[in-house]
Amino acid sequence: MDVRAKRFLREMGYLVLMLLIALLVIDFGFQALFGVKSPLAVVTSGSMNPTLKRGDLIFIYKVPASDIKVGDIVVFRVPWSETPIVHRVVEIYNEGGVEVFITKGDNNPVPDPGYRTSKDIYGRVLEVDGHPIRIPVVGYVLLFFQTWEGRAIIITTIALLFTTDLIRASKGRSTGQEERGGLR
Repeated sequence: MDVRAKRFLREMGYLVLMLLIALLVIDFGFQALFGVKSPLAVVTSGSMNPTLKRGDLIFIYKVPASDIKVGDIVVFRVPWSETPIVHRVVEIYNEGGVEVFITKGDNNPVPDPGYRTSKDIYGRVLEVDGHPIRIPVVGYVLLFFQTWEGRAIIITTIALLFTTDLIRASKGRSTGQEERGGLR
C-alpha cells in the first residue's frame, strides 16, 4: 500500500473516531439540556411515515405528563420490546386516578395495544411549528454501530490507528529521529 493510501485510511479513521466522540459529547450535553437519559433516538420502523421515516434521528425532551396533549409524538417503552417506540398520542383519559395515553403510529391502521402511563413515556419529540425536528439518514449510521459488525469496525479502526502510531513512534526512536513539533 502506498503512502497516500495509508495516509487517507489513517485520516478517515481519525475522522470516524472524532465523529463518534462528537456524538458522545453532544449526547451527554443534550442529556443535561433536555432532561432525559437518551435525548437522541432513531426511528426504527415505518410506522410514523410520512411524518418520520426509518433512519431519522430525532430529539427527545422530558415533559410532565400533564403537558402531553393529543397529537404529540412521544417516545415510550413497551413490555414486549427493548427498543423505544415513537408514536403519536391519539387519546388521553383517566383510568382509576391514573392518566393514560393511547398511542398509534401515523402509518398504522389501529392504535397500539394497551395504554401508556407517565412511567412508560421517556419524553416528547422536539418540534418547531408543529413539525418534528429530524435529521434524515443519520440514524442508519447509529443503528449500524449498534450491531456487532459496527462495533467490530469501531474497535478495529481504533486498534489500527493505535498500532500505526505505535509502529511509527518505535521506528522514529530506533532510527534516532526526534519527533517534530514537540517540546524540546
